[in-house]
Amino acid sequence: MSLAELMIMLAVIGILATIGVVTLGTGPLEAARAVKLEQDLKVMNSAVTSYLASGGDLSKATTPGEVLVRLKTRASEEQRRRLPGLGGSFLDTKVEFEFQSEKEANSEASRLVWSGQKQRFELAHGGGPGIRRVVTNDTGSVADGELEEKRSSGMQFAAESTWIWDYRDAPVIFAGGPSAFPTAEVVNTLPIPLPLPPLARNVLQPPVFSMPGGKYPVYDFPLSLTLTDPNPAGAGRVYYSVNYGNWVLNRPGEVVSILPESSIKAQVVPADSELWNASTMVEELYHSYDFKLLPPEIEFDQPYFVTSKTATVNTINVTLRNPNAPGTSAVLYQLVPVPGGSGATTGFLPYSATFQVSAGSYPQGFGVKTYASAVKVGFEDSRINTRFATQVQGIFGGHLDLDTSTTLSQIASGDTDAHTHDITGKFGISALDFFALPESKQIEIPEAVKSPSQQFKLTVVNADLSPGMSIVIDYEVNGTKRVIDTTVIRYDDAAVSDLPVFSLGGAGRSAKLKRVQLVMSQDVLYGAGIIPTVTGAVGSNTLGKENEWRNGALTIQAVAVNADGTDGFTTDSALSTGDHGAARSGMLWEAALFWHWGGDSYDKVGNRYVPGQFNTVKNYIRN
Repeated sequence: MSLAELMIMLAVIGILATIGVVTLGTGPLEAARAVKLEQDLKVMNSAVTSYLASGGDLSKATTPGEVLVRLKTRASEEQRRRLPGLGGSFLDTKVEFEFQSEKEANSEASRLVWSGQKQRFELAHGGGPGIRRVVTNDTGSVADGELEEKRSSGMQFAAESTWIWDYRDAPVIFAGGPSAFPTAEVVNTLPIPLPLPPLARNVLQPPVFSMPGGKYPVYDFPLSLTLTDPNPAGAGRVYYSVNYGNWVLNRPGEVVSILPESSIKAQVVPADSELWNASTMVEELYHSYDFKLLPPEIEFDQPYFVTSKTATVNTINVTLRNPNAPGTSAVLYQLVPVPGGSGATTGFLPYSATFQVSAGSYPQGFGVKTYASAVKVGFEDSRINTRFATQVQGIFGGHLDLDTSTTLSQIASGDTDAHTHDITGKFGISALDFFALPESKQIEIPEAVKSPSQQFKLTVVNADLSPGMSIVIDYEVNGTKRVIDTTVIRYDDAAVSDLPVFSLGGAGRSAKLKRVQLVMSQDVLYGAGIIPTVTGAVGSNTLGKENEWRNGALTIQAVAVNADGTDGFTTDSALSTGDHGAARSGMLWEAALFWHWGGDSYDKVGNRYVPGQFNTVKNYIRN
């Protein structure tokens, strides 16, 4: 094998190594599957280009399967000796296509299709069933005898001649007698000569993007992108085009500034076209999404009003702190009496400085509800944060129970690994941190996910039945701290494929998970913001009225993601009132939270709970 062949072979091996790698962007809800499919497209087309450059023929291939078989073949031993290009196969025989189901094909889901006219794979979002992903099948292989094919190249090394190329003089044939030539004008009937096929050259590899295309939060823009040339030094130069404009030479180390909704195309052009063919053209698309603001923090200089022989607190100073970037939002707040107490409920007022609330206006105590209102394009209002000045520990009018488990429950006859009765009242809390639960017997996420390299996603089950609950996720991406702070309903609205991939150690391209919380207001029961049911039905996994998992309890699940970024789990949307569905395989951990009330379980007709409607729960709220 020549040095040139060896260099191409190493490049092809590098291409093949990228199959199955999934990329996670910095956006908290980035579309990882779409990014992988685009990477698969690049890998397959690079293999096609190299195959054609080495004498391969795909003109009669009409289906992706036929193309795949061709890419796995190799030239015969005799041809491998004579072909200037690569004579080996361009894909591992274990590489397979996984095609869409009929349901996926009828949607706008991304898929790869083969274009016989263009001799390349293309990305499509409709039409007939296509390739949903490229996978490796360790159980499949092709027998050696089935791998060989006869390839045709424009030039071949000599088989008979002592020169490098085969050469043979054609004999000159002389006809007898004089030759007669017509003198009148005649129509040229000679066929237009076809161009000779190009000499087999080494194919340059496309540029490498420092940031994959995808969705990024608006505050990350402009993005700083660098393009790297993976080819031997001096073999070519990188050119790029922004939003289909003029092509610009990219100098080594140059940083390209990327604005939202941008297309970047790039290609490596050979310095010597006699030695190299240009790389394939690659393109990445960069989109922004509106960033949901974080809620303001509430500080009291005293926890509650006090009237006693030893102390009197008649006023409380309230300070609100906006954690968002300056100029993105304004803070609004509202004053409310404690449930059952007296005092006025104000409208939402603009906050400018610390203010004072008196016991005369709210004798039994008061609450402050506040949120960050977006004032800049690209940002969304935060969720509402609430704090009460009261001696009540936990939540008003009842208590919540918590169950955790590391095994997937049977339906109707299941169990959980740990149960805590009245976790909110017993510990006086209105937030649960699943990295630091107050009950030692409860199972925290780091206890369930044993390996720091294990990748997983966090899904929410039955979010629509508990609209008063919020989820807070703290994590890091490449050392940068990120926070998801939103309602469980909004989190559940994101497709499972768009959820970030986490690990406890930040393995590979996953985000490093630091903390997960379920947060609620102390008056969540008065707002009918969390489902009421009973302990036995949740623990046994008796399905709810509409077949809801854990009898409708609000459930967070950690579901496994394989090392190559593919799903290591399955879900069933019919077992949840939200979009994520309940796990049916691949579950690593789950936590189920519910209001343990005095009424019926949620599967019974006597339980008439309707999310957000106080009149459906008022008879069971304790004074």
